[in-house]
Amino acid sequence: MSENGKTVKQKNLKPHLFPPGVSGNPKGRPPKLICLTSIFKELLTQINPNDPLGRQRLYSFAESALAQAENGKEGFFREIYDRIEGKVKQSIEGDINLNITGDMLAKAFRETQDEGEKSLKS
Repeated sequence: MSENGKTVKQKNLKPHLFPPGVSGNPKGRPPKLICLTSIFKELLTQINPNDPLGRQRLYSFAESALAQAENGKEGFFREIYDRIEGKVKQSIEGDINLNITGDMLAKAFRETQDEGEKSLKS
């Protein structure tokens, strides 16, 4: 492309790019300090004071869900089944109609040619 398009932007960005093999975020995404998931995890790992065996709340929660499923509550049954067996994949069917104009084809063709010329020069 010419000096007024992508090439100029790419030249301006080059000094700011990270070298190969170097991450721009070496420590990764910072952990969420307070979120519903972390609160549930903390609460479910605590000892249940009402459990005669002194187990974590997670066991009481699982037993309660299993009892609900056994009593015919479909949502609990489905959730337990999905956790054990994995969710069933759903196929999606449909018809797709595309309306491609001549201008779109010409633009795509020009871009393909430009990329080909760049790779030959490299």
